[in-house]
Formats: sequence, C-alpha cells, structure tokens
Amino acid sequence: MVGIYKGMDIILNEQQISMLENNYEAWGCYLFEAKSEKREWCENAQSKIRYNKSKVQEQIDKVGKNLKEDRELPYREKVKYYTEGDPFFDENLANFNLAEELILPTCEKARETFDDFKSKLAEKFLFVDKEKDKYTYNQLTKLNSNYTALAYLLTDFRSRKALVGESFDQIFMRYFETPSDSLNESPFFNLIIEYFSGREDAVNIMSGVLKTIKGTGDIGAASELSALTFLSEHFGEENIKVFSGDFSWPDFLGIDIMIDEQDLGWGWVPVQVKTNIDSCYANKKFCKNVCIGKEKKTQNWKIKIYDGGKELHPSQI
Repeated sequence: MVGIYKGMDIILNEQQISMLENNYEAWGCYLFEAKSEKREWCENAQSKIRYNKSKVQEQIDKVGKNLKEDRELPYREKVKYYTEGDPFFDENLANFNLAEELILPTCEKARETFDDFKSKLAEKFLFVDKEKDKYTYNQLTKLNSNYTALAYLLTDFRSRKALVGESFDQIFMRYFETPSDSLNESPFFNLIIEYFSGREDAVNIMSGVLKTIKGTGDIGAASELSALTFLSEHFGEENIKVFSGDFSWPDFLGIDIMIDEQDLGWGWVPVQVKTNIDSCYANKKFCKNVCIGKEKKTQNWKIKIYDGGKELHPSQI
C-alpha cells in the first residue's frame, strides 16, 4: 500500500474539525470545571473504560431485555430487536451483506466473524423513539462505545456518591456491577431505566451524555468526511465504499469505510477513522485493516496499516 502514504502529512478539513473539538464547554469532560480534579479524573477515565467495555455492554443488554419484556407498551417501544423481514433493519442488513461480499473473496478468515454476527442477529437491538407509527434511532444506542460519555457518567457518579478516595476500578465496579447479594441492579442500569421512565434527575444527568454523544459524533462525521475526501482523491471514488445510515452494522465490526487496495492486490480492506491516531488498533477480525487518525501533537493526519494483526512499518509496504 505504498501509495496511501503519499501526502498523509497534509491536514484535511482541519478548520472544521478544530472548530468542533474546541467546543469543549458543551460536552464530555469539559462539562466539569477547567483544571479541576473532576475534569482530570474524567479525562484519565476515558482511556481506562475501553478495557472494560464488555461489562458496559452486559449492562446495556440487560436494559434492552428489561424494556423488551416490560408489561407496559411505552417501555417496550423504547427498544427494537432485529426480526427477519422488518423493514426498519433493511439498510443495516444491506450494509452487512455488502461488507461480507467484498471482504470474503480475499479474507477467508473473516467468514467466522460474519457467521458469528449473523448467528446472533436475534440479540441485536437499538434504542428507538416512536412518533405515531414511525420509529427513529435514539442516540443512546451509541453509548456502549462512546468512552467520553461513559467517563462523564462515571465521574458524575463518583462525585454524587463522594467516592473520591476510591480507585478507578473500585468505582467502575460499583457503577456497572450488578450486586450479587441483593435483588438490586447496578446504578448504571437503574439510571438508564429511570431516564426512559422520564424521571427528572435521570433526564438531567443524561442530558450531558446526549450532548457528549452528539459532540463526539459531529467530530467523527467531520473526520470521516475528511478521510473520505483524501481516499477518494487517491484511490478513485469507484474504489471506495461508505456504509449508509446511522448505526450501520459494519461499524459494529470496526468498519467505517472500505478501500479497494490494488497496488498490493489486497482487494477490499476495512478502514477505521479515528480522531486520534493513538486510538488505532489492529482489527484482528480481518486479514488486513487500515486506520487513519490525527497525531495529538501536530494534528496532522497519519495512517497505520495492519497485516495479520501486526502493524506494518512504512518500509514493509
């Protein structure tokens, strides 16, 4: 993939992204006072939460199941599980099938990932809003992978419960762990249920979460647009695939964009777009993957390329 390195030090749409990132007062850890202990703790928590995401997902799955099985229709209508033939999921399914169709010819290893995803489709759900007979996505669906929003929630919990003397791991387990010796649920579970119930305290707390999801989403969208512009100019629009719609299933597999890498004969390769290059990682679900992100110090865009789960040095390309 020699060609993709050319010109990668340029800044893509930098003014737009910088403007979004500097709107710190509106969301995330910047909801806490500047230079405060809370903000510092929140910022440190962001990097730690990603290593505990399975526990977060476990709690979100419990919320979904609870809503689905509730006796009250308004609660059941807050969540939508996949069912075959439901037009609400047509776009998701089309995106997934396209990714599978493009990747498998050159990466048999990925078949297990796609088959596993399909075998668990009945477990897939989205938080939704319903107006009349129309369902729309609720942005809370993005919470499980939004480490900034989760760090904000955890910092807020730490402050409200006066847990300043406890470690990150202790506070995380207090918030996300279901107590084993009682009938109570985790504070995180209760907060989400109370939010959907319209309880004022929960709605107020979750307003910061929704602002954060929107803020990080705006930056992510601007970053993807910048990356798409560069990749399109380099590879040609015909060799780029972008998955349409919100909550695209390929995104759940770590695929933001796909490129047809012809120089090395790699075929269609998944691309992840990150606002920070340090957030890139080898997506071991696939034979090869590419990740584009910005350097924290220079704010220039850089690229990392992975083959067989290992990062390749430019001299190896």
